[in-house]
Amino acid sequence: MKGFVEISKVYADGRKETVCKDHNILTDSLGVSVANIFSDNGSSNISDHIIGYFQVGGGHLTTDQDSFNNRFISNLDSPFSENQYGDNAERLVIDNVVHFRIELPESMGNGYTISEFGLFSKNPSGERGTDKSLLLAYKQFPSDEAITKSSEFSLVVDWQIKF
Repeated sequence: MKGFVEISKVYADGRKETVCKDHNILTDSLGVSVANIFSDNGSSNISDHIIGYFQVGGGHLTTDQDSFNNRFISNLDSPFSENQYGDNAERLVIDNVVHFRIELPESMGNGYTISEFGLFSKNPSGERGTDKSLLLAYKQFPSDEAITKSSEFSLVVDWQIKF
């Protein structure tokens, strides 16, 4: 499996500025979710194991062993709340490639500095009540390359996970 992400600013006049075109991190949690599907562990509902949520944040994950002991992450370091970016995502599977698009329109997330994106499973453990999502794929920018969101553009994140 491998992941690829393209992040673009799309202006109202149709201009598109590619901000990032790069590989991303596929986490251990993605492997666990796939293994659980085939081994009947965790939730019996397939939709709980696949991408169900995304987060956009202004922080970064650390690889410092003391703070990274838990390989299974359920939240970004500094995520924005859902009402700051809304529910603008779509998923499509073509030829063993999962295409996932997140769009932050001109009206959402303005004034925030964005440095990380994460795709999360819905609820792979099958917990009742609140979903216990896990980080499946992650993309982070260095601090000096973070994007300050404004009403001048939509931010479109096109993610691919190839199996």
